[in-house]
Amino acid sequence: MITPENFTADQKRFYDSMNVQYSNSYRKKISDTSNYDLCTSNPYKFIKLPNNKLDPAFSNSFAELAKKLNVDAVIIIENQISNPGSYGIINTITMNMYGFNPVETDASALPQKKQSKFNNFMLYSSIEMDLNAIVSEYGQNKELIYENCIGYDRLLDLIIDKLYTSYMDRTKIAPKKA
Repeated sequence: MITPENFTADQKRFYDSMNVQYSNSYRKKISDTSNYDLCTSNPYKFIKLPNNKLDPAFSNSFAELAKKLNVDAVIIIENQISNPGSYGIINTITMNMYGFNPVETDASALPQKKQSKFNNFMLYSSIEMDLNAIVSEYGQNKELIYENCIGYDRLLDLIIDKLYTSYMDRTKIAPKKA
């Protein structure tokens, strides 16, 4: 597994300049004027997620990244958080693993139908874990009093292992090519 901390200078440059595409019908309505980079930990990139995990433009955006990084799949981690009162709580962690389409077909050879697109990269597997863990506390003036993410990286490693294991189990029951 490779993370942004382990990237070479060229990989880091490409990762930082990566532009994620969305199909118009799948795009979440999230303001482009806010600085969402503050919502993600360094050195990871904040990415606006589509309403539908199967958005072809979104998943295909990662094909070039995977080629440049020389990896088979890319994992997207979504932390669903809430701020009831003075606490910051991670409610759910969702991971989506996208990888190359195993059907090697030239998209131009496919019948051209309106609304049909060939996915070079596609959703392989997804996993979700309900957590409801308090990770921060804020004072009356919204100043950070307490923050604790100890064990979060280990938890992510365990979820990634489970995601990969479930994906491998699913591929065992997939139809075999003749």
